[in-house]
Amino acid sequence: MINIMKSIFLTFFSIGLLIACNSEKSTNETSSNQSDLEAPTESTEEIDQFTFEGCFQLEEEMEDSKTVTFIILEIEGTDVFGEEAVEMSGHEYNAVAAGSFEGTYKDGIINIIYEFDIDGDTQKEEQEFKLTEEGLLMTKSALRKKDDVLMLMQKGLFNTLIPKIDCP
Repeated sequence: MINIMKSIFLTFFSIGLLIACNSEKSTNETSSNQSDLEAPTESTEEIDQFTFEGCFQLEEEMEDSKTVTFIILEIEGTDVFGEEAVEMSGHEYNAVAAGSFEGTYKDGIINIIYEFDIDGDTQKEEQEFKLTEEGLLMTKSALRKKDDVLMLMQKGLFNTLIPKIDCP
């Protein structure tokens, strides 16, 4: 099962990297896509009809490790769903976390529960994002386990940008 998940992740990851390499030409296209990212705020009817599909990728390099996050996101009204893969590589540890998520969208804020497999275990983690013209602003904070779900200890921080990329 882990090998299958790793294969799926590596496929998405490879496609994502190819797209990221071509992202320079997509920066000029960003302005035409910006209206897609604006959250409706006027009426319940607009929110119920709001749809969005997008891909996002973040590469974080530290002293002796690298983490790549790839997200495929869909919003239909107030419902959110998608897939996420995270590859962590370093001198002493290599792992791939891959899975899917479901959640809600309200006032530009996305709250999800991400269920993923890593190192042979299935885990669930609460995540929070804010949809912006540049991408997803993710809240990174300490987590605590509650009812088998890793829950954010602080919300509303939106302290990490995951840039929007063209979808494969």
